[in-house]
Amino acid sequence: MAIAIVIGVVIVVAWGALAISGTAKNREAHAAMATAMGGVPSWPTEVWREQHAKVGLCPYPSKAKYQEPIHGQALGFPFTTFLVEHETMYLNTIKTWRHTAALLEGVDPTVDRLDLLSTQGEWLLEFNKKSVEHRRFSSGDAEFDRWYLGLTPNNPDHARQLLTLPVKKAAYAIVQIAPTARIRVNDGVLICWIRGTVPRDSAAYLEVIRLMTELATAVNQAAAQLNSGGQYRG
Repeated sequence: MAIAIVIGVVIVVAWGALAISGTAKNREAHAAMATAMGGVPSWPTEVWREQHAKVGLCPYPSKAKYQEPIHGQALGFPFTTFLVEHETMYLNTIKTWRHTAALLEGVDPTVDRLDLLSTQGEWLLEFNKKSVEHRRFSSGDAEFDRWYLGLTPNNPDHARQLLTLPVKKAAYAIVQIAPTARIRVNDGVLICWIRGTVPRDSAAYLEVIRLMTELATAVNQAAAQLNSGGQYRG
């Protein structure tokens, strides 16, 4: 009996050591990724998530876990990237979704919420429910609408004017790299989710963040023109 207890204690200690070792390796990998991105492996502040809660850090209106944050600067825009894990109920089945998110601050806060969903991947499920079918939003550009579906904004006419050539060009470039992208402009930020866990220090993901800065700049230019009473045509 004493031998069995000793063996049990040894096993528990060994598992504990492995868990600690695994956690340390994860932290090291997280820190290395942040360094490669030119960022810091943490949230910008302790209350950052609460401050941005109404933006919708999760692509679905559900509770989520937010993990492995990295924040820094991207061409003058403060950025924060993190992993999202959440569950949804679909056809009486609970499904776990994982997405990689990047958020840029510094977008004109007067811009109404605008959601652009790639026509590839799970976003089409948003429109399989009769309750949201009426929320389809068309930009009026057949080629752009082939790549993105929109959720009806508060002011569709304003949103169509906001979708200038530079805005659509940057959004199109993002979906070419990340076919499952979902983009949201809301409350002074631009956020992009990509399905799955993406290597954030990869050249492709860093290019997505760069393109997000182009998109944010184009949105700000269009908003400035609209707010001055004109119609920006890019």
